[in-house]
Amino acid sequence: MSCLYPGHGLLSYQTHRGTSCELVKVTRSKNKESFVTNVRRHQSWLHRLPSLVVTESLDPAVGASWILKHLAMNYKDEFVHVCRKMGYPIFLKKMDAATACAMWQEANVSRKSQRTILRYLAAEYGCRLVVPEAEVDAFGQDHVPPVTGSFEDPVTRKTIHFWTKPIAKLLEVSVSTYVREKSIAADDSALGMLKSIDVVLGGDHGQGKFRSVIKIILRDDDGKQVDSMVMKVGHIDCVKDTYDILKSSVAGPLNESIEEVVKSGALQLIREQDGNLSCSMKNDDDDQSLLTIITNLPIRVFVTGDLAYFAAILGKVNMAGDWCTWCGLSAKEWSPTDHDKGELWQSKDS
Repeated sequence: MSCLYPGHGLLSYQTHRGTSCELVKVTRSKNKESFVTNVRRHQSWLHRLPSLVVTESLDPAVGASWILKHLAMNYKDEFVHVCRKMGYPIFLKKMDAATACAMWQEANVSRKSQRTILRYLAAEYGCRLVVPEAEVDAFGQDHVPPVTGSFEDPVTRKTIHFWTKPIAKLLEVSVSTYVREKSIAADDSALGMLKSIDVVLGGDHGQGKFRSVIKIILRDDDGKQVDSMVMKVGHIDCVKDTYDILKSSVAGPLNESIEEVVKSGALQLIREQDGNLSCSMKNDDDDQSLLTIITNLPIRVFVTGDLAYFAAILGKVNMAGDWCTWCGLSAKEWSPTDHDKGELWQSKDS
């Protein structure tokens, strides 16, 4: 009868306290497809629940929010899984300082723009998504002071300011801070999973500035990326990043820094006598027997950038366009299929 006359409240009654109750027919489902079919076929029970748990004076949406909150509290993992699957953002924790620092550095976002982006995100999602700015400032590159310098551009007669950071020292501090941020400094087994490091040096010009960065990639025993960090290592205030400007500013210090990393060949994770962890570039002159070395992380160094950057660091002035990357042949010389091979470009040619 209640199915034939669903609007007559045949299954409604009042308790001795005067609270109205209603019996709802719920069909059991053997799987997800069966559940969806039952919901579509018997809309009287699921779609009516929000209106049944509140008084008639309240909006059913209020009842829906009560039900969802109760389900979220009692079925947290399932609730989060469904929300993510449906595309709703779920933030179980704030982005840590290491990830935030890498994000801002790699995207080349200024401090003012960072604050604007975070303000809008907090307003949209109701919470701060990144750890406080002070924690990000304290990470990695801010522990290593920059080495500043300036020179006069012979063409424009303007003073050009620049700064660089020693890559080897930055590598030591950044990995040490990363280990501390991830709370694995005291876990030798977790530290032992780190097997190697890739350091990728790159640079580009934009908005009246040249920026040079390194990407530190931590890898496991299979060569898979465990994590990565992006750190700024050089900066020039200049309208154009010509070969002469690079040579007179950041090229020398960065080249020496990279040579130091290549010469060392590995970063050592060392357990100090007080139990703390330190990171140090491998030095063959040190007495290794006096150190408690947890692991040696071999380092590979790569350089990346556009053709103009490659030409500049190779010393091939104004040769970024049609010239051969490997030798000194021009486009006119290497275009014929039967052309004679040119002499390989060497560092002495720079």
